[in-house]
Amino acid sequence: MKTCTIKKEGKKWFAFITIELPDYPEPIIPLTMVGIDLGLNNLIATSDGKFIEPPKLLRNAEKRLAVEQRKLSNMEYGSQNYLKQKRKVNRIHRKVKGTRNHISHCLSKLLVAKYDLIVFEDLKIKNLVKNSKLSKSIHDASWGRLVQHVMYKTAEIGKIMEKVDPKNTSQTCSACGKKSKTKLKLKDRIFHCEHCGLKIDRDINASINILLKSITYKNTVGLTGINGCGVGTSTTSCKAGMQVPTMNQQLLNLIKG
Repeated sequence: MKTCTIKKEGKKWFAFITIELPDYPEPIIPLTMVGIDLGLNNLIATSDGKFIEPPKLLRNAEKRLAVEQRKLSNMEYGSQNYLKQKRKVNRIHRKVKGTRNHISHCLSKLLVAKYDLIVFEDLKIKNLVKNSKLSKSIHDASWGRLVQHVMYKTAEIGKIMEKVDPKNTSQTCSACGKKSKTKLKLKDRIFHCEHCGLKIDRDINASINILLKSITYKNTVGLTGINGCGVGTSTTSCKAGMQVPTMNQQLLNLIKG
């Protein structure tokens, strides 16, 4: 153990411990590879056709939080009632933060167990949250935390996480590789290629493009191919007749413990 920091949040105490770990193992040759599109309509969409719905924790807690904050604003600053109410408001924030972190750990664990190579788009989140209409949803989705958790989990067991330039991943056809002349709006959910006629969910199209941009994928795919069942098989395993839970259900099972 290198350092230990004790911190108090509300009535709870937390210990933050820093330890030195042995060197990470050499990266493996990936057999299962996936591109992941981060979003708000779906928290993630994968290149093999799976979706994870976003945990809208902050939005769900907003109603109760607004009521408690109004009560706080009507109280005399510094009074006993004010301090008591402030602790109540802080408790709601801590619960949302803790649950969000727990979900991120569970989802990253699920992804790392399933795939050898995980490719994300290299989003500039600090710039994205400047959009006042979307900033709350972006914070709630916690993209940065998920990427960070996947990064260290893959490194610990020799798997690979890669970031690629997100430019044109939503505008390029994943089948023919040509860029669409029509710019998609946020409300548009289907990508339609005017060149080859492909019609596909916009997030799945983007996630395939993200995978195709990966240098590791390009260097590996010629040797190994992609191991998996393909698009649209999230509820059925590769073995005929064997039903497996969807990724959403697997995530829910992990969250519940």
